[in-house]
Amino acid sequence: PGEGTAIPPADPTLGQATATPISYKALGYVSAEAEEDELIGLLQLISKSQGRQLGIQAGTAMTASLVSAATNGGTATGLGGGSTATFLGYEDFLDLKYGRAVPYRMVGAWLMANGAIKKSRKFTDKNGQYLWQPAIAAGQPDLFDGQPVYEDPGLSDPASATKSVLYGDLSAWVIKQRALRVAVSTEFKFDTDQVAIRSVYRGGGALSDPAAVAYLVSKNT
Repeated sequence: PGEGTAIPPADPTLGQATATPISYKALGYVSAEAEEDELIGLLQLISKSQGRQLGIQAGTAMTASLVSAATNGGTATGLGGGSTATFLGYEDFLDLKYGRAVPYRMVGAWLMANGAIKKSRKFTDKNGQYLWQPAIAAGQPDLFDGQPVYEDPGLSDPASATKSVLYGDLSAWVIKQRALRVAVSTEFKFDTDQVAIRSVYRGGGALSDPAAVAYLVSKNT
């Protein structure tokens, strides 16, 4: 509005996203004799295995939810630096990235399936230099096109019309979770002299801003 002109109200219409925690549970048994005789921390190994599997299951479910809520960033053409690539190429990654608004790109990051990482690690410029850059410090993610890359086992490897790559402001994905609970009981299976190990994880997520993250659809061949 001009000087001295009333400012009209612009009440935003907010979208709605629900992050409902889902329970992931595992239960295993080991004989008390085996637990007594072992020397390698058998119960710890079992609980670690359970926790890892629950994490993969929860992550896969959250990835599916993220993909369904994200924006369609377009279908790959299979072009990579002027050459043809199977399913998706370097130029498809650029189209996905620069299809996001500047505020999202400033804090953007990549989320890729293992198969997409294998392909993108091999992209080179005309001087034969790899476009993938190793992490600059221990514990930090590798970089692709100057921005962090994270591997997601919940994404499908590149194939015809798959969604194997996401890009955007990943902080828009809000996670609601409870701490992993691990409990051990020597009484539940008292009659068979077994030790029970139970692990429970509850978590869920929602995309607060669908425009913040977009996925790339692999070339339909």
